[in-house]
Amino acid sequence: MKVIDGFNDRGNLFKEDRLGFGDDYMFILDGATGVANNQIPNYSSDAVWFVETASKFLNEQLANASNKKTEIILKELTNHINAQFKTLKIGDVSKLEMPSAAFIMARKIDQQLELISIGDCTGVIEFHSGKYELIYDNRISKLDNKVVNTMQQIKKERDISMIEAKPYVKELLIKNRLLRNEKDGYQALDFTDIVLEKVVYRKVPYPMVKSVYLFSDGVDSYFNDFKLSDGPIGLIKDIKDKGVHQLLDRLRIKEESDPNCDRYPRLKMKDDATLIWAVCEEA
Repeated sequence: MKVIDGFNDRGNLFKEDRLGFGDDYMFILDGATGVANNQIPNYSSDAVWFVETASKFLNEQLANASNKKTEIILKELTNHINAQFKTLKIGDVSKLEMPSAAFIMARKIDQQLELISIGDCTGVIEFHSGKYELIYDNRISKLDNKVVNTMQQIKKERDISMIEAKPYVKELLIKNRLLRNEKDGYQALDFTDIVLEKVVYRKVPYPMVKSVYLFSDGVDSYFNDFKLSDGPIGLIKDIKDKGVHQLLDRLRIKEESDPNCDRYPRLKMKDDATLIWAVCEEA
């Protein structure tokens, strides 16, 4: 895989997205801090510690383990995160207080292209045939949409902005967070083992693939909230026409034109946004 372009842009107070890639892999981590932030010293947020720890381990492992099975690497990853957390000697921490991350990875192994998505990052496979395939888990977005709808009701009832309505949905946000890696909830990378049967996992013959695109949920607003393209496939076409950086500019300009989230209802003005695009070439 040859990386063509991408970005890793801060949208929050601290950048909690991370991007990694090598000769035969690329991944994105989108961190989420628990309700009790700043438990971990020397890091701007607990999510920053989580994605830094995970990103460093994944880059080291994937660069030097071209034939190791992905499920083994992911098992070793969660073991490593747990071991590193224990060295911090923070003590007992509840599920709500623990950081986590959405994760997506594309990897070439044994002439196959593997894609694994844990959480709400998105992948798009472009085939030589001209067809596209979307890799996406919509369980988190369904929960988020319910929160946004509730915020809109509160906004109308109290005659306040969407941003001012957000504190009123704190209990709903916590309730949703408790669904992480539960049977009727959503999947995320955290301190528990990853089960491939519970996440979005796809394997296709590598020679069939022309390009692969991965992006974090901060990019989704481009087509979901602002309708700047016709869905994620339209976003890919915009990348080809305008380039990734013009796409990012268009997104940020739209977000900043609506700081209270009233014209375009959403959970927050803007988020970290990360995207990577690679072509699949034979060695």
